[in-house]
This record gives sequence, C-alpha cells and structure tokens, in this order.
Amino acid sequence: AEKKILMGPALIPDKQIYRRNEKTKDEYYIYFSKATIRKASELFLMNANQNNSTLEHSQKLKGMSVVESWIIEGDNDKSKNYGFDLPQGTWMISMKVNNDEIWDKVKLGEVKGFSIEGYFADKLEMSLQNDEEILVEKIKEIIKNGEANGRTK
Repeated sequence: AEKKILMGPALIPDKQIYRRNEKTKDEYYIYFSKATIRKASELFLMNANQNNSTLEHSQKLKGMSVVESWIIEGDNDKSKNYGFDLPQGTWMISMKVNNDEIWDKVKLGEVKGFSIEGYFADKLEMSLQNDEEILVEKIKEIIKNGEANGRTK
C-alpha cells in the first residue's frame, strides 16, 4: 500500500537561487542562511501553516498536510535513509498527500517537490544586497498572515 508521503528539502542553506523580476527585468540570486531557515521553519509551525498548500503558487489544495519537519543537524540524519545528501541546516519536510489528483501527478513526475524559497523570493522582491534582519522580519510577517506554507511545485 502506498503511504502517499512526499519528502524533501523545503529550504537548503546558502543555495544560490536565480530570480528575475518580470517588471524591471533585473536578474539576481538570493539565498537563505542556516539561521534564517531555522527561524522560518519554527514560525511555519508556530503559526499552524502545515495544512496550507498550493500547486504552482496559485491553486489552493485540499488534503495536503506537513506531517514532519526537521533541520538536518548531523551526518546521521534520517534524510540519508531516503537517499538525500544535503548540507546541515537544511529544512526537511514530509507531506501527507490525501489528494488523489495530486498524488497521481506525483507518480507521473509532474509534482516533484516543494517551492518555499521561490514563494519567499516572489513576495519579498529581494536583491543581491540581502539584509538578513529585514528578511527575517518579512518572513515572520508573511507566515503570521498565513501566506507562506509548504507548496508543491
């Protein structure tokens, strides 16, 4: 029987993420530090966002829930048991998929993972001069308002 669980990294520390502002055509990279990722993961759960998901940042989904959330802290992390080789400080999540339409898309390879960093980037319109204190405050604001959540991509 299928467990219908999708597991993967929500945010990877210091990973350079390409962004392009469609209005200004500016191109830049953003990243999230270990400290910012930890704060974002804590706030995500503290504000009860684990049942809020969308497909491609637009279509709200039902039957999706983050059932595990942890930060990789050492070489013996359970993520290794599932074939992941990610750096310490990575935020991992497992999502229960009780939505047959989405689960079929997962099995077909149309849904492959999570896109939390892209959502933050789109919301914050960050630049290369990334001020981490401002970033943390904006992430808190987004999560508090219930807008930031585990999103499948």
